[in-house]
Amino acid sequence: MKYQTSDVKPLATKAIDITEYFTNPGEVVKLEIRHYSHYEANEINALLLQGQSFKRQAANKDEDGDEGGDEVSVTKFHIAEAFIARMKAGVVVNENCPFAKWDDEFIRELDRLNPDLTGFIIDEIVGYNRPLQKKKGKSSPG
Repeated sequence: MKYQTSDVKPLATKAIDITEYFTNPGEVVKLEIRHYSHYEANEINALLLQGQSFKRQAANKDEDGDEGGDEVSVTKFHIAEAFIARMKAGVVVNENCPFAKWDDEFIRELDRLNPDLTGFIIDEIVGYNRPLQKKKGKSSPG
């Protein structure tokens, strides 16, 4: 049997309560967050690494004891764009989303209006996207 993506069970999401950030909400306001895909996580990491410089280690030291390696650097630094990418990748936008839209412009405006709210959302997203705990079991010898 050949499977399609529609046959794959999606990873669970998490609902966070953001009611306290609204004036007179009338009901509990929940925002659904999700794990990033590997592509999205790599895209975010690439944005965070832009403007950085690091040296890859060589496999062996040379005769001077220097590990050598080649320098890798890029020219731009986009930590703000990584923030937007995390917010867009981590929030589930569907009929249950409490916001009318969830795009770059809206996220920037929301951040200007209430950075405590966006800070809470990003902290929850980042925390939820930490590597999953490995199940404890018997370890294999050596």
